[in-house]
Amino acid sequence: MSEVHMPYEPGMTDEEIAEMERQREAARQAKIAPFRAVRRRIDAGLRYAVANDAATDEELIDMSAATPEWQPDMKLAVGDTVMYGGSMFVVIQAHTTQTGWEPGTARQSLFRRVQPEGSTEWQPDTDYATGAECTYEGSTYICLQGHTSQTGWEPPNVPSLWKLKT
Repeated sequence: MSEVHMPYEPGMTDEEIAEMERQREAARQAKIAPFRAVRRRIDAGLRYAVANDAATDEELIDMSAATPEWQPDMKLAVGDTVMYGGSMFVVIQAHTTQTGWEPGTARQSLFRRVQPEGSTEWQPDTDYATGAECTYEGSTYICLQGHTSQTGWEPPNVPSLWKLKT
């Protein structure tokens, strides 16, 4: 039978135990510090690539399993990605999240929806370039002016942005 080792010496005071725990935690933090530094650099590189359109929406969707779910009180930087309601969003303005500022709502100034390649159904919070085509309620529309879509700007509602394809 193996001997059970006590983590502390018998007779140690609470202060001594607390100091030993602080030292153990400091040693653990020192061991993982290099890994955290590498992770910060990777995150910064990915954030830079996303913010500067060097990562396609398809590449972003491939990373959806590693993308955090949106929740209040997240500190987000430009280029961060979050999941919300089954869709991925890219942060286009740095902010701290709060209830009422969820992606896909009336917060187009904060997020843009990641659009899968080949998807043509019109959606809010999506970047549309001039000449892009989308479908809405069975009709096809051509984008007349590049913009980020929002609820209320559905193609039939905004003839300055969309033209019905004939």
